[in-house]
Amino acid sequence: MAHHHSNSEDAYFAIHEIYYENDIPVSYTENAVAVVFEELSDISDYLDKMKLALSKPVLWAGEKFPNEYIAK
Repeated sequence: MAHHHSNSEDAYFAIHEIYYENDIPVSYTENAVAVVFEELSDISDYLDKMKLALSKPVLWAGEKFPNEYIAK
């Protein structure tokens, strides 16, 4: 997700879980996801899912949700 810095229009990015209803994003986790697991194999699988997320549209967080972030 794209976030605005509080003191500028510049964006920063974080991976959040996004929840969908009928393929429409309706909400997302307040905090970005963390990579913390007890097994190394679980971390690898999760990182694969995070890489897959990078191939999907980036959505704005906050007031602009669920608009898509368009790079300038």
